[in-house]
Amino acid sequence: MSESIPTARDPGDVLAGVPVMLGFYPSDSLVLVTLRDQPGEHARVVGVAARHDLLIEWDQLLDAIARAAAIAIRDDATAVLVLLIDSTTDEVTSRSRDSRHDHVVHSLASALTRRGITVDGAWATMRIAAGARWWSLLGPDRTGTVPDPETSALAAAYRRGRGEHAIRPSREHVAEQVRVNPVLVERVSEIFSAPTTPDPAAADEATPEQRRALIASMIERIDAVAVGAEPAPAEYANTATALRHHHVRDAMFGLPTTHRAQAAQQFWAVLTRCLPDPDRAEAATLLTFSAYLNGDSALAYVAVEAALRAHPDHAIAGLLNVALRTGMAPGQVRPIADRGHAIATEHGVSLHD
Repeated sequence: MSESIPTARDPGDVLAGVPVMLGFYPSDSLVLVTLRDQPGEHARVVGVAARHDLLIEWDQLLDAIARAAAIAIRDDATAVLVLLIDSTTDEVTSRSRDSRHDHVVHSLASALTRRGITVDGAWATMRIAAGARWWSLLGPDRTGTVPDPETSALAAAYRRGRGEHAIRPSREHVAEQVRVNPVLVERVSEIFSAPTTPDPAAADEATPEQRRALIASMIERIDAVAVGAEPAPAEYANTATALRHHHVRDAMFGLPTTHRAQAAQQFWAVLTRCLPDPDRAEAATLLTFSAYLNGDSALAYVAVEAALRAHPDHAIAGLLNVALRTGMAPGQVRPIADRGHAIATEHGVSLHD
């Protein structure tokens, strides 16, 4: 169980903690932070942080508000904090009656109050950065400045409780980790189109011994990546072909709970950038799960989006997407890793060796 994270009392500290909670500095965003009462705690503790685009059509924003409310309900929240980061406005416009910010806060409050969840605070800022000005959107008019997000008290507490992860400058920097490399995709596609390429329809007709060999070869490739090897396009193609065997792919879900977790995640990210659709979906789904289990929700979100673009009906990617969107804790999806270990063991392979 992760350590409970007490919520900050100062709005500036809450805003400064958002980048470490999300894994990146959000811009033009609606961020909802859930709070829970815990037995033995003297204050409410932080649950999850959920981000949605803010500068979108109102109908789309209403959908985002409904999804944010659903996350709070799913997280058994007692209360929430609402944060609006908006580079296009100022304090006077933001606080005016019937402003976009006013509608967002009151729409959320209305959706949550019906479920017994209160809005404990709502604040806005143009950006999250040391010295940026924030202002209140509920209750008495208050203003202040954001402390350094890298050293804020809430960020430090979050790192202690949830693990150390890099804070990216923006969501776009996270997306770079899964952005397609068109040159490599074309080269891998050419290998797939060669007459000697195995028929993917026959992927699950392999014998248990053949599957064991494929699982072992996948581990060998990941171990090579761990010591700095850079696979050739032919190896990417061979890996994609191996992942078409569901037993092989499902065994790989066990790797995030082993000493190979970091190397495997690096390998899935590379494959996500260089494989053509629909094979890209398998690598992106493995990347999603690895990032999710390691608490890197920012990477998990962009990876699952990549998986579903490559294969909209991918069953495991769909399940992980629902888990992420509803705020399920990483521990709740860990049984997928346990099953991966069981499958590898059935084939005579230990992922820990």
